[in-house]
Amino acid sequence: MIHLPDCSVTDTHARGLRRAEDRRVGVRQTTWKSPRNPRRFGPRVRQTHADLIAVHGPGRVICAESTKRSALWFVVNGGGDSFYRLESIMMEREYHRAARSKARLPWVATAHCYERFIQGLLRHDLEWARIMYEAFTSLMSTTDFESDPPTTDPRDTYRWQKPGAYKVWLEHGLAVVEVPETGDAIMLTLIASGALIGPNRELWEYLGNSDFKARRFTRRPVSDWFEEPAEGLLEEAEFLWTST
Repeated sequence: MIHLPDCSVTDTHARGLRRAEDRRVGVRQTTWKSPRNPRRFGPRVRQTHADLIAVHGPGRVICAESTKRSALWFVVNGGGDSFYRLESIMMEREYHRAARSKARLPWVATAHCYERFIQGLLRHDLEWARIMYEAFTSLMSTTDFESDPPTTDPRDTYRWQKPGAYKVWLEHGLAVVEVPETGDAIMLTLIASGALIGPNRELWEYLGNSDFKARRFTRRPVSDWFEEPAEGLLEEAEFLWTST
């Protein structure tokens, strides 16, 4: 878990906090062993939740659903100098056992985006996993994807209906997202609602009262984000954010 100082967080400080947390998560993923494995479904769900929190930290795990017959979590995996990926874990109650499954979602965020979260939204007791999940569901109100059988190239697994650059509504701000024709949609950057001004502020207020929580905007043609260097991603994120 990231503990913020009382002072404002600079870009360099946010990068250091992010990398330190990534290192802690990496160590826990290789060393953590669950202390128990209950047979009953309710205790199994509670133990699974405790294990996920212990491994990933409270900011990277949310429980979206929990009933007597099923439970659903969203977990943020990855990090370092790569992407942060949103994944889902489902547990369902079956005869004499609890079936568990894991799904890979076509939704990732850059390290730059996570650092903007640390600077602008972490003080509001928000989880990184919830911000990623909220942006994902907001984009789904405007476009959707189809899943094909896995191929040798994971970018071909998902095909989006309306590729392009989007500004996506969040309860506490806006996110800029790049949606390719195939592959993972990428959260490039985000900004807290308190820092929104001009057209971006107007767009955030409009989307908040609309059934569609994301809007596509015109810019240069969609790039192949997976083949661009990290520096290109950061420059593009800033360019997108200042576009109206």
